[in-house]
Amino acid sequence: MKKSENKENIPKYLNTIRWSAGIFTAMVFLSYFFPFYLNILFNEKLSGDPAHWSAFGEYIGGILSPILAFLALIALLHSIRLQTAELNHSTEQLKKSAEALDNQNKLIQKQNFEATFFHLVGLYNQIIQGLSVTTSNNNFQKEKFSNRECFFPLLLQFNKIKYEEAQQSGGIINGKIIYFKFKEKYENSIEHYFKIIFNIIEFIDGAELSEDEKYFYANIFQAQLSFYELALIHINLLHSNELKLPIIRKYKIIPENSAYFKDAIEQYPSV
Repeated sequence: MKKSENKENIPKYLNTIRWSAGIFTAMVFLSYFFPFYLNILFNEKLSGDPAHWSAFGEYIGGILSPILAFLALIALLHSIRLQTAELNHSTEQLKKSAEALDNQNKLIQKQNFEATFFHLVGLYNQIIQGLSVTTSNNNFQKEKFSNRECFFPLLLQFNKIKYEEAQQSGGIINGKIIYFKFKEKYENSIEHYFKIIFNIIEFIDGAELSEDEKYFYANIFQAQLSFYELALIHINLLHSNELKLPIIRKYKIIPENSAYFKDAIEQYPSV
């Protein structure tokens, strides 16, 4: 509203200056010719004394100088006003351009983030598709599993190793030793799986996004994980990657209450 008002007032302001200049100019001319008019009116001759004309010139100059100075001041103030209005307009345009550029940069950053994020999710799915695990059942028969069906037998094998360790140690269980034996046996199958899981979460956490956006993308990824995957991730965090626990808990990839996985971890202790 202020800008439109300024634009409407500028022509009126110029008209005021023009009228003022015209009036002052007319007054100067009138003051100059007024003595001649009086001489003609009263049939008096003009003075031939240079001193009189010198005094008359000083009189005219005394009137004209402040008028011209005043008009010059008005013109200067008007010029400053126009420059200020133009500067404010330019500043506003620059501000809008900067905001538009900032929004564009944020959009590009988010697009780049999403491209990388979904690429990592694609790698995660590729690793899932490439999983292959061979286990032995109670009859010592080999069974081969692939893709997502690997996680349940892997959990059974962890429980089997835990049960054997408990039998050998008289019921005393060391989780790190159990996981070390489990990892030693199945590291080639699952090591890349755990790495991509943690890389994705760390990528989300390090992105230039708001906290709500980070939780949004973390939830998208968490929705990809099955119950038995979460149980294995939980076991890995407790016995091998304790340093990853804070960031995993921050985005609630696994429930804070470890009892959530109690049934899954201890479901088959006698296998």
